[in-house]
Amino acid sequence: MINILVVEDDRPSGLILQKLLTKSGYKVSAIVEKGEEALSIIEQDKPDLILMDINLAGEIDGIETARRIFSNYKIPFIYITSSTDSETFERAKESMPLNYIIKPFNSHSLKSSIEIALYKFDMEKKLRESEENKRKILSSIPDKMFEVDIMGKPLTRIDEEVMSRIWTDKIGFKAREYFTKALETNQIQIFEYNLPRGAAQEYYESRIIHSGNGRLLIVTRNITDKKMADYALNKQMTDMEGIINERTREFQELNKNLQEEIDHRNSAEKNVNVFIDAIEQSTNAIVIINSKGQLEYVNHKFSEISGYSADELLHLDISKTPNPIIPEQSLRDEIASNENWHGEIYNTGKDGQLYYVKTTISKIRDDEGNITHIVITGEDITQQKKDAMAVDRMKEVLSKSSSGLIEKDMDWQTWKEKMLNRNISRTDKSIFSNINNSFTQGAGFGTLITFMEMMSRSAKKHEDKLLIDAELFKHAMDNVKIAQDAFKIFASIDYVIANEIEMKIMTVNELHSLIKGAVRKADKFSSINRHRIIMNDFPAALKNQKVRIGTEYISDAIFELLINAMKFSKPDTNIIIMIFSQANNLRISVLSEPQKSSDDILGIPPEYEKTILEPFYRISRLVYEKYNTLDFGIGLTLVDKIVTRHGGEIFAENILDYSDVTKDPHVKVNIMMSLPYAKDMEE
Repeated sequence: MINILVVEDDRPSGLILQKLLTKSGYKVSAIVEKGEEALSIIEQDKPDLILMDINLAGEIDGIETARRIFSNYKIPFIYITSSTDSETFERAKESMPLNYIIKPFNSHSLKSSIEIALYKFDMEKKLRESEENKRKILSSIPDKMFEVDIMGKPLTRIDEEVMSRIWTDKIGFKAREYFTKALETNQIQIFEYNLPRGAAQEYYESRIIHSGNGRLLIVTRNITDKKMADYALNKQMTDMEGIINERTREFQELNKNLQEEIDHRNSAEKNVNVFIDAIEQSTNAIVIINSKGQLEYVNHKFSEISGYSADELLHLDISKTPNPIIPEQSLRDEIASNENWHGEIYNTGKDGQLYYVKTTISKIRDDEGNITHIVITGEDITQQKKDAMAVDRMKEVLSKSSSGLIEKDMDWQTWKEKMLNRNISRTDKSIFSNINNSFTQGAGFGTLITFMEMMSRSAKKHEDKLLIDAELFKHAMDNVKIAQDAFKIFASIDYVIANEIEMKIMTVNELHSLIKGAVRKADKFSSINRHRIIMNDFPAALKNQKVRIGTEYISDAIFELLINAMKFSKPDTNIIIMIFSQANNLRISVLSEPQKSSDDILGIPPEYEKTILEPFYRISRLVYEKYNTLDFGIGLTLVDKIVTRHGGEIFAENILDYSDVTKDPHVKVNIMMSLPYAKDMEE
């Protein structure tokens, strides 16, 4: 039952109020005539609501009494008045009552006024609590946010202030197409850009979100320095909180009816929900833990990384180790002893696999300096770690197999004689069998011949001309194009053999960048069989070494080796490029895990390690049209001629990978280019 204190200096009016209130189902705790009495009673029995006469006798009037009570006890109040002068009424408005009750009293209007006032007070309390909780969450996100219109113009002065530090008109012009897509598709658009900072560059990633009514919310992350991004986002969230509070105060001052206030607050809450959605869309994992060590919030990204759903993690006690958040007690102690902590955390996901997160841990404190929450933000670096480990394993495998390269460095003519003496019939049979396959299988020459025969048989005479089926003619011309492309490769091989290639001296570091370009070009084909192309970091020991190369030709050779590796590798495996120095030469290895060919061959038979570089040699009869290449067995021939023209050699071999002691050794195919270093006199 609602407990009401009546403060009314007119005793009869107080008794009337008591009777009406009791009849309406309320409890009247007391009826007092002075403000001093009201303050004394509240110390003993705190009511739910106070009906306060504005004009009270005594040292303090009703307005001052109400102000003190609300300030100290947060008890809502309604003024009772019959009439008052304008000055007193202005004072009454400033104290922000929930409502006014006009004498004489009416049972229906009295009950309605009280119910509306109590509902209004309850809504305000809930909104204040909701906004405070959301402010604490948003204040920990390391992003900058602002709103613009479709032309990229800021919506408020605060938006303009934020943009001036991280955005320019030129950047806004480049981002317009992303603005349009966000508005048309209602999907998040990602836009990257960079800004000069003195002699350096800072790089940013912006997520562009349609926030309604033609407005665009831009969430920007400084991916150069995450700590600076955290600071900028905290300031942005403080500014946004100030805007919401200011609008709330303005709304309270201009409040005319309850519905208008609720609508305005709902609008403010929707805006906050947009930011909450932005947190869920973040590419960083976000975890919030309370001061008792219990997990209160995880976003979608952390669930994606760990495999645990939010329901499985909520209320988890991280003081008990191991756990999916902080795995070891020693790490927990280290984090507890630092205000902010940065480092890498690895843990076991729900599927039993290790995951790695580059982590920042911050502590949120209240006004007294007590820790209320711990916020963990992290970037998933699992794949980077796996790639680094795969490269390290390949270094070890190559190191163990390097002794066998001495035998493979023999002169080509010596090798050919050896092959002819050992098994000439088998080699000839392989080469000529593959020439037949190349010209008769798949698109190209064989198909072209078939189409020409079909057109010849199906053509109809018309006067002195032949009418040919249009569909047949189109397919024939498609295969003419393929045949032309084959002759272009023949011409390229012939050009490399017969002409001087324009060479230039470049550092191995520059060559490393050139190879990265070839990797990016080939990577668009990696999704066909879910391959990953991994390249080792530039070896610091080679920073002073130089090579003499034709850039375009070497780039084409690397691309061809990558495509070749993808064609013959098992799905869901890594293709690794290793750059290293050996025997006073620069080595570039492309390593892959082969799958058995249509002839049940795994890898490269030892007797064919040089034959595969010959024209028309194909280790499989299959045609790989998805890779947009010609399966005539001349791709590796072109690579061989390019490497030879650079004074280098190319080797193809099977090697055994013993790095996983729990499994049998894996066969790996290693196709390796060897290039001589440039001598000082060449420069």
